[in-house]
Amino acid sequence: MSQTASCHETAAKKRIAIITELTLNNLNYGNRIQAFALNYYLRKNHPEFSVETLLLRNKTGREVTSWLYNLERTRKRLSDIFSINYIKRKVARIFSNNDTDKGKKDFSVVKRLKRFNEFVRKYISISNKEYSYKDLSESLFDFYFVGSDVVWYQESGFVYKTKFLGFTPKNPNAKKIAYAASFGENTIPNENVKSIKKFLSDFAMISVRESKSVNLLDGIGVSGVKHVCDPALLLTAEDWDVVSEDVENIEKFKKKKYALIYILGNDKKEKSIKELCVKNGIEPVFIPGDNAGSNEILRDYGINDCSPQEWVWLIKHATYVFTDSFHGLVFSTIYGKPFFVVKRDGERDLNIRLTDYLETIGEQDKLVDIEEIGLFNSFKWDYEKIGKRLERFIKVSKEYVNEALGENNS
Repeated sequence: MSQTASCHETAAKKRIAIITELTLNNLNYGNRIQAFALNYYLRKNHPEFSVETLLLRNKTGREVTSWLYNLERTRKRLSDIFSINYIKRKVARIFSNNDTDKGKKDFSVVKRLKRFNEFVRKYISISNKEYSYKDLSESLFDFYFVGSDVVWYQESGFVYKTKFLGFTPKNPNAKKIAYAASFGENTIPNENVKSIKKFLSDFAMISVRESKSVNLLDGIGVSGVKHVCDPALLLTAEDWDVVSEDVENIEKFKKKKYALIYILGNDKKEKSIKELCVKNGIEPVFIPGDNAGSNEILRDYGINDCSPQEWVWLIKHATYVFTDSFHGLVFSTIYGKPFFVVKRDGERDLNIRLTDYLETIGEQDKLVDIEEIGLFNSFKWDYEKIGKRLERFIKVSKEYVNEALGENNS
């Protein structure tokens, strides 16, 4: 459904606004895919409502919860500017040679962004303007859904009031609903607790994407929270086939057995994964993450300007999937693919969204270090078991949406 079509909805319909992680300057596949999924599911299964995903003005609705935040932010910025690595990057850019410049052109930010936003305008019913925090207070929607993805990602010292629906809508009967909202981690900074509790007290219903977030919120006094599935799982494989597009960039992989590699957290693992695939007689196919640079592996084995539609197609037709992306994992299960979840490294624990879903489907042994894998056939994927678990989980999630919209669960 196009943006233009969304503007001609019947006025008598009640209106649903979705606030999510959709931005038009972002190159993350999960961002676009999950935004489409909830929008499409509500339009397809609840046609009695008018559904619109709101574009938000950049960084609107920030609330500082600690005076130390701005001080620490300034300190980090100054530290980065005067760091050795920062200086090295600047010098390298000045003295970069032609080969490096040629390599960088292999990953076209402009081309991928264009394809990402063509997907948005073709498939998602979006607002015809960017909303500020003030605009939201003056809006007249009947339901405000916030979710999914990491809409509640936390940093010490501030929260985005917009993502916690902190505004007071002009419609006094409007309901605030959280659907599969994610913190991304299993923590809430102490200085943010008071603000979050205040905002969430105004919700009619709250659900989260990770089961551990139920306990996290209960620990700060927010009760009655439900665990529901990511909106991508509300759609069937047949629904996603409508979105999937077989286009020119993937022509050469049609007749090959290949492993799709989509790694966000650490591109240093690429060489090990490539060697592992070659050892097992499988062609490696890399999709660079949203912050990708360029290297020899991506030039030889990468699809650098892959659209969201192609991304879905490539997972559907892969023999194996390697990913550290939550949505890479989810789509592997939607299409019944053998998958390996690559552990993310770093100071912050970004594996929780992956481990939580693996626990939900009972496949915890698929969280791996690449060095632990020998032959692919030493792993087993029980999709009969996975399917039964997901069927129950998805049923509960759909019932939650029905209840949120005031419908019975028959």
